[in-house]
Amino acid sequence: MTQGTVANTDYSEVIIPTLEALADRPVQVAVTTGGRDVSTLPPLPANAFAASYLPYDELLARTSVLVTNGGYGGLHHAMRHGVPIVIAGDSEDKVETSARVQYAGVGGESADGSPGAGCCEGCGRADSG
Repeated sequence: MTQGTVANTDYSEVIIPTLEALADRPVQVAVTTGGRDVSTLPPLPANAFAASYLPYDELLARTSVLVTNGGYGGLHHAMRHGVPIVIAGDSEDKVETSARVQYAGVGGESADGSPGAGCCEGCGRADSG
């Protein structure tokens, strides 16, 4: 998951709810802080790891779903690799990028702007690891 490189100061928007939703699931969760120091993150569950930046082309080739605030770069890398997308963001260009993802049928927007317990349910690949 990523909360981008600009709107990445309030982890309660995407990162925390996603970590909580996936903490007890049999998946590995990769978190990128978009350049912020990983020490700014809350404690991670046992199934998660974090980095300031991650190589999207390498990681997304092995990813089941991308949870994101809708940043342009992450979305396009995910689409290139056929990764379903859950978007939970509404700042900068996020409204437009969310609309494009929905129009293309490659993902969906969180109903309340924040991912939660069912954030990855509709992707069909969320339990595959």
